[in-house]
Amino acid sequence: FSSLQHLTELKTLDLTYNQKCGRTHHRDVIVKALPQVQYVTLTLWEEVGNVPGSYVGASAAQRDECLLRSQLEPWGTVTLRRRLVQDFGQEPTDAADVDRAGVMERLLQCYQKEGLMAEDGRAQRKRFYVQGSSVSQILIEELLVELRAWTEETGKICKNRERPSIRANNYMILRSPKFEEEQQLKKNATSSSSSPQPSTRASRRATRKAKK
Repeated sequence: FSSLQHLTELKTLDLTYNQKCGRTHHRDVIVKALPQVQYVTLTLWEEVGNVPGSYVGASAAQRDECLLRSQLEPWGTVTLRRRLVQDFGQEPTDAADVDRAGVMERLLQCYQKEGLMAEDGRAQRKRFYVQGSSVSQILIEELLVELRAWTEETGKICKNRERPSIRANNYMILRSPKFEEEQQLKKNATSSSSSPQPSTRASRRATRKAKK
């Protein structure tokens, strides 16, 4: 805030729709650090989530896991808007006109038109059942040590939440090194190729059609 503190005539700070700054404690920090600012505008994501129709069920335990909507609920609204555009070729939606409930409704309609959702809302996808094997207790204990060290280092409250819509002090996504390597290879192949690449939307739709 050091640079902003020198702006003595700064009276209004608009941080609407900022994904990284949308909680009441963020606003309290700003007000304390910038006493000259009279109006601080934030999108409080917890309040947005309380709008009727925004979410179905307060947590995954209260949702029907077979419903496609239940599988989409953990994703943030920005991600759902992006999916409408990239995967289904829809026009970008303005957050001031179309809220999360409206975005979800449009997205579910698109899935249903492509045969990926039944009329009762259940996801239409193939299921594969694979017999797994138990993880070594030694590996589990080592993983717990690393997870606890991670939470101690980064803070236990509202510091690391890769999916803000999930109510948890911390939420992280673990990916295998192989996954990261594959993503990097794809990125390198795209940047080094001089031939035009198919659009993300086209490639994703082609993949879905191939799976039908």
